[in-house]
Amino acid sequence: MYNQAEGEISDKTITEIKKCLLTPLEILNKSEKEKHMIVDLWCHFGKVFVSGVDEEEAKKIMTPADISGRLIQTTSSGIKNKDTNAYWKVSFEEGVDPLDDSALPNFGDENHDFLGLKLDHTQWRYDFDFITPSYRCVRLKAWEGLPADSDEKPPIEVKNILTPVALQAEEGIKAWICNPSITVLRGEIMIPNSEYDCRLNLRTGSRYVADEVKDGVCLEEDAILSEYLSNCKFDHSSHSMDLPDEKDCQMPQDFLCMYYREAEERIFSATVDGEHFTVTILNEKGWDSDGSDKRDQNQVGIQYI
Repeated sequence: MYNQAEGEISDKTITEIKKCLLTPLEILNKSEKEKHMIVDLWCHFGKVFVSGVDEEEAKKIMTPADISGRLIQTTSSGIKNKDTNAYWKVSFEEGVDPLDDSALPNFGDENHDFLGLKLDHTQWRYDFDFITPSYRCVRLKAWEGLPADSDEKPPIEVKNILTPVALQAEEGIKAWICNPSITVLRGEIMIPNSEYDCRLNLRTGSRYVADEVKDGVCLEEDAILSEYLSNCKFDHSSHSMDLPDEKDCQMPQDFLCMYYREAEERIFSATVDGEHFTVTILNEKGWDSDGSDKRDQNQVGIQYI
C-alpha cells in the first residue's frame, strides 16, 4: 500500500533528479547545435505495472522512499552485482480508456477550458517495421492528410531518414523509410492518486542518415524495400494501409514485416503558464509478430517541440 500522507516529493529528491538530468541534457544541447539534431519530448499516458511484489510486501504501508528502494534500476550500473530477482520490476502499457469526445474542442472552438486546447488538424499515420536480410530494423513512416502548409517537409517524428518512398498513384500520402529514433531519456512517473500514470520520452536523431555511414548492403536493401512498398494499397474511406497483394508483388526474399499500426491523429495546440505544447490524441490499431489480429488502443500524448 502507498502512504499518501508522505506522498510529497522532497526538495532533496527534486535536486537529485535535476542532477541526473543536467549532464545528458547539456550533452544533447551541444549535439543539437553541432549536428543539427532534431529533438522532441513526449509524455504518454497509460499504466505502470509493478511485478515481483511478494504477499507480505503487498500488505505493508510504504512511503515513496520505500518504493524507490525496491524498484530495480534499469541502467547497467544499477543492476551490476545485484540479484535482480530481489527487486520489483516495472513495465509500462500505453493507452487510456476511450475518451469522451464532447470534452474536446472541435474545429473553430476558441479558449477551451481544458489547457486552452484548440484543434488545429486531423491526419492519419501508418507504420510498418521490417527486419532486413542483414538484420537491420527499419520502419516505414507514412502520413495521409498532412497540413497543406507542410511544404513537403517531413513531420518532426520523422528522423534518421534512409530514403523516401514514392507511393504509386497516392500523391496525398508521404512516406519515408527510417532507422529507429534514439531515446536519450525515458522514465515512468507513477501517480497513485490518479487513474493513469505517464512515461516521459526524450528522443533525438538527425533528419537524414549521412551517406558516408551507408554501406552497399544498406543502400541495396533500402532500394529493394522502397520499390516493394511503393505498391502498398490504401483504403481512404476507412483510413487503412495494406502491404502489396502477394499475387501482384511478393515480399522481397528474406525481408520480414514485424509490426503495423494505423492511427488517427488529432493535433491540438495548448498553452499552460505561457508555455506552448502540442497535444496529440491518437485512436490507434495495430498488430505485431505475436498475432495477426488488430488491437484497438486509445492513446493520449503530449508533445513538446
